[in-house]
Amino acid sequence: MPQYQRREVQDWLNLFEQQKQSGLTAVAFCRQQQINVQTYYTRRRDIRLQRTSSKFVRKRLAIPPSASQSAMEVVARCSALAC
Repeated sequence: MPQYQRREVQDWLNLFEQQKQSGLTAVAFCRQQQINVQTYYTRRRDIRLQRTSSKFVRKRLAIPPSASQSAMEVVARCSALAC
């Protein structure tokens, strides 16, 4: 029965950086490192989602009845990963 290595988020981030620096495709890198390719892609997606979604804050606005017919401007910042 194969042994599976449980990796922490920082371990995955290091692997993603190593893959990028190696010049190998993700598939070739995973073969070389004996990492399941599907696991690699899943962890990369999940970690990206965690890192981008945690930067948003839910905010409720109290709009007075008299302002309900006025215009509202919403300004949003985008990061390289989110937009």
